[in-house]
Amino acid sequence: MKPLPQKIEACPIIESVLEIRFSSKFPSDAIFGIIYKSIEEDFSGDAPKTLPILQLPEQLRNNDPNLKYQPFYKLSRGNVSLSIGPKTVMFSNLAPYVGWNDWSNFFNNILEKIDETKVFSQVERFGLRYINSFNSNLLQKINIEFKINNKSYYENPLNIRTEIHDDELVKILQLVNVLDPTNKMPDRRTIIDIDCIHNLNQPSDQFFKNYMQLIEHAHNKEKELFFSLLSDELLLSLKPSYGG
Repeated sequence: MKPLPQKIEACPIIESVLEIRFSSKFPSDAIFGIIYKSIEEDFSGDAPKTLPILQLPEQLRNNDPNLKYQPFYKLSRGNVSLSIGPKTVMFSNLAPYVGWNDWSNFFNNILEKIDETKVFSQVERFGLRYINSFNSNLLQKINIEFKINNKSYYENPLNIRTEIHDDELVKILQLVNVLDPTNKMPDRRTIIDIDCIHNLNQPSDQFFKNYMQLIEHAHNKEKELFFSLLSDELLLSLKPSYGG
């Protein structure tokens, strides 16, 4: 395997998300307060924001499986944030991407404090997701070929989703080639969206013993898949660096 770049100067990452789904023995309406008390100092000066889902009736939120893992509140610090719900915590880094060291330090520090609250009883799964956006049509510059009856459709709008099983991980790859119908954009846009999911279903004590290694492993797998998609020409244009 070729060495993976440490970073790329022309960084296409528009958002990175770490989501952890859990169950708790605490009442649902107490979970945010418990977590917030433990991490309040990390978001000093920023009041919690109520998310739109709380405008829905509680019965609808509880009965709709699509809403089950939605966060209710959001805390922000610059371009990083933490969203909290009764069954999920979700960390986000919007562009510009701060880099893996700073990004992982941010959520590891908060997870250590959440661990001390013992609010998680069971960790169901976590997902590490990277969304990359390129302001051009990359379909002929990536290592994916899409044909119908031996005819390529590189100039067409395209939305492909596939799941790749890699040991205990499920890597969900979404490739989107967007054509602006208003013609206001000078170029098309290609989005490479990779979500590495690990279904755990394990007691929280077990998760917190190994979570740094588990998330680091998912990060490495995400990088492997992303860079395997790029042609040598495209990778070179992103100005990769391998040192450090």
